[in-house]
Amino acid sequence: MHDVEAWDEVLCDGRRGKRLARFGEWLRRAADLEHWASFRRSFEGLSELIAEVGRRSDAPATICVLSGDVHHAYSAKVQFPQPVTSNVYQLTCSPLHNFVPFFMKIAFRIFWSRFVERTLHLVLAVVARVSRPSIGWTRLNGPFFGNEMAEFVAHGRQAYSVIRKAAPTKDAAQLDEVARVELAG
Repeated sequence: MHDVEAWDEVLCDGRRGKRLARFGEWLRRAADLEHWASFRRSFEGLSELIAEVGRRSDAPATICVLSGDVHHAYSAKVQFPQPVTSNVYQLTCSPLHNFVPFFMKIAFRIFWSRFVERTLHLVLAVVARVSRPSIGWTRLNGPFFGNEMAEFVAHGRQAYSVIRKAAPTKDAAQLDEVARVELAG
């Protein structure tokens, strides 16, 4: 999805003509393409800031970017072109349950595929001259769809994240753990 959003940003900037810019903006709104990749300069600025902090002599053990409103939950580890001391993670969980149609669940899973990611990037790099982002991700778990909630727990320099899903029982609802990531320890 990152590359598709970056491509849409290229369309929206107007350098390829007003007609494509209007189409790009229509697509951005219709397909909800409003994540970081749609705003490259801001995305790269945040990435550089996180890398700076992660390379300091007093760097924290872990840096986590907490996000949501993407209709699913997942955890991913971030890789930088130059090593950083801190472990850097993106922890994502939508705060409210949003119904995700079956075809969108399939699309999310497809876009998380390494093969599709590489193929799409290659095509968009050639066709639209979309460059690779300065950082990469390795998905650790997810995507999960439904009624999840994420918990971040820190004790000194130890930290972990847990994704739980509501599971109705006869007596009451309970939260079942679906994923756990040790962030630092």
